[in-house]
Amino acid sequence: MVGVAESRQTNELAAESPGGPRKLDDESSKTLIVEDFSNPRNQWRTLNDPVMGGQSYSRIKIDEGVAHFLGRCEIVPKLGAPGFVTMATGNRFGQVSSFPDLSTCEAFEFVLKTNVDYEGYRFSFGKAHPKGGRFAYGFKSPLPMSDLPPVGEFGLVRIPFHRFSDKWNDATGEIEVECADDARFCPTKKWLRTPEQLSFWGEGVEGAVDLKIQSISAVGCDPNASGEAIAPSKIVSNFHSVMSNPFFLAMMLVLCLLICSIGLSCYCCYRCGKRSRDFQTEDFEVTKLTTENVSCEESQVRYRDTPAIVGVEFT
Repeated sequence: MVGVAESRQTNELAAESPGGPRKLDDESSKTLIVEDFSNPRNQWRTLNDPVMGGQSYSRIKIDEGVAHFLGRCEIVPKLGAPGFVTMATGNRFGQVSSFPDLSTCEAFEFVLKTNVDYEGYRFSFGKAHPKGGRFAYGFKSPLPMSDLPPVGEFGLVRIPFHRFSDKWNDATGEIEVECADDARFCPTKKWLRTPEQLSFWGEGVEGAVDLKIQSISAVGCDPNASGEAIAPSKIVSNFHSVMSNPFFLAMMLVLCLLICSIGLSCYCCYRCGKRSRDFQTEDFEVTKLTTENVSCEESQVRYRDTPAIVGVEFT
């Protein structure tokens, strides 16, 4: 584990929260481990901009207690603007990640470093989808270089929950309406209780992404808060994934239409086959009856045409 004792930079945003520093610095408050990359509990993957011929790329490697998020955010040709790369867990359909209940905490705290000067770093959690939003989902906050440790050095970065908003631009990643300006876009207890997904981003700024993370924690928590990681119901998590992301929703609609089409086709084939078999059965019965009637009539004719033999004895 890389040491952080020599470089411990704390995000000064915490000082802006009324009453926040008192609780965050309170010795009675508790720190919960959300993810420790020396023994990660969740599966982390990368996802790059998939639309309009996006050319951004990234990869992740977890080794020696550090998650290394490396890649590059490129210009999307058809949009003429930078795309995005993400390192995330719990963001894919069918994937369920487990986290402790953060609803009594005050802020996220990271032990990380960046090896490049890049102004497009961001962090998000949850799957909230604001009314009128398109592809944007989750509560997001920027990680500007001014709040990060010096390039090449590990340090502590703290982001209070009130700095997150789910009203952000899905093309640039920039916050459009701050939580402080409209409480409707602030993180809710629901998503702090079960975050479901976490993501580090390189977004909206062209350039190299090179971030190393040792751990993710929640600080300023109630002393009685449990650090036990709990996974949400897979059905509920997948439902949130579908409803929060128009791409997943479109996929599910297409899948439902496909299943309905296949089901309708199978039903039509079954009905047509049954009707054909019924016709064949009716034809067979008619043919059989006709044949029996003809045979009966022929027998009667042969009987009438046979001369009677009277008084003949057989010995």
